Amino acid sequence: MKSNVTQLVDRLEAEGLVKRVPDSGDRRSVRASITPDGRARFQAGMAAVLAAEASLVTELGTAERDQLAALLGRLSVSG
Repeated sequence: MKSNVTQLVDRLEAEGLVKRVPDSGDRRSVRASITPDGRARFQAGMAAVLAAEASLVTELGTAERDQLAALLGRLSVSG
């Protein structure tokens, strides 16, 4: 049975988002390299995430945004 990572790379490769390339440091290994189409999809996804995040805070005032940023910063440091 294939591992989950192998299945994921298989799907990404089938969609043209990554390609397998030999590992120059270990000839037993193969690396997944993002393709131009994969990079474009990633950038589009990140733009959608950033837009969604921005829309979540549009109703907040400056002080509330600052407070939220401070609270989230505390969570990221402690987690």
